[in-house]
Amino acid sequence: MRKNRIAAASSDAVLQFVVDALLLITGLVTLYQLIFVASASVSDPNLVATGGVVLWPRGLDFTGYRLIFSNENILLGYRNSLFYTVAGTALNVAVTF
Repeated sequence: MRKNRIAAASSDAVLQFVVDALLLITGLVTLYQLIFVASASVSDPNLVATGGVVLWPRGLDFTGYRLIFSNENILLGYRNSLFYTVAGTALNVAVTF
């Protein structure tokens, strides 16, 4: 079976290339930021402050996480977020149904 294809104009091909290139660049920049934040969160704070962490974590240090999760307000916030998400979704499904 032969597929019917319409030949694309060269301007369409150029536009498609530009759009794909911009999406790729945007995706890479976004991915780098996410990796950097995750790396910085488990790296030695002194290395992060002096620019020693670029992409991968250096001097693993989980002190920040210990401080965050020892604070009861953070856990209360997570509990509230979980409750609002479950209750809000259930209410939305019930009302939509």
